[in-house]
Amino acid sequence: MKRINIIGTGRVGRALGYLWSERKILQVVGLFDRNQELAQQARDYIAQGTVCKSLTDLPPADFYMISVPDDHITAVAKQLARLTVLKQHSVVFHCSGALPANCLAVLRKSNVYLASLHPVLSITHNFQWPASLSSIYFTIEGDVCACDRLSTCLKSLAAHILPIACEHKLQYHIALVFASNFLISLIDIGQGLLQSCGIEAQQALAMLEVLSEKSVHNAINIEPSKALTGPIARGDTELVAKHINYLQHNNPVLADIYRALANVTNQLSQK
Repeated sequence: MKRINIIGTGRVGRALGYLWSERKILQVVGLFDRNQELAQQARDYIAQGTVCKSLTDLPPADFYMISVPDDHITAVAKQLARLTVLKQHSVVFHCSGALPANCLAVLRKSNVYLASLHPVLSITHNFQWPASLSSIYFTIEGDVCACDRLSTCLKSLAAHILPIACEHKLQYHIALVFASNFLISLIDIGQGLLQSCGIEAQQALAMLEVLSEKSVHNAINIEPSKALTGPIARGDTELVAKHINYLQHNNPVLADIYRALANVTNQLSQK
């Protein structure tokens, strides 16, 4: 079995490490994190590998996964390049959705193959992999050899592997932020407004769960323009104006958000 080291044991590193190990795709041999307690927790969860006190302690491996925050990736790559700890012809990849594989370019002198691999998932602290990965997407880009090797690992899991051009990474990530992160923010706004009406917090979330799940289902299955309902879809400009006026007097920030989204939604309704 091929071996992998994990550099950065936060939510993504821990989740992917567990996937490689539990599905017997790769053997996790080394885990490093500046927070040694976090690394030990990941090791206990993955139930494989050795916690390393420094990058120099990482054992030889076929894959090196850098799963640190985006603004630390290049610094880690530079440190690895200085330490010359990488096994030649191994694959070094990071898990950023926004950055290309080339942010690891300093490692090319180490005679390794570079890639970026990003799971299209919302990985929370209590995240668990489904039994089947047939609905899960991973985007990948970088050196052909690195992409081929990583794709081979994922294909055995029946996951979808989508190549993406390096110049599209930022736009791709923006799309995911709109569809995931901002969706949560909008639900939080809705909950807050409902609570102001005297509705209990959990009941408000339960109401929004039914509404948002149906809306997402319709957008995916009918297509967004045909899934629209509400005042903008039916052209009720008077009611939209009342919404904005209310928010302007009670929460000007939300009024600005409403205006921006109303403009986008109006354009969508005319498609």
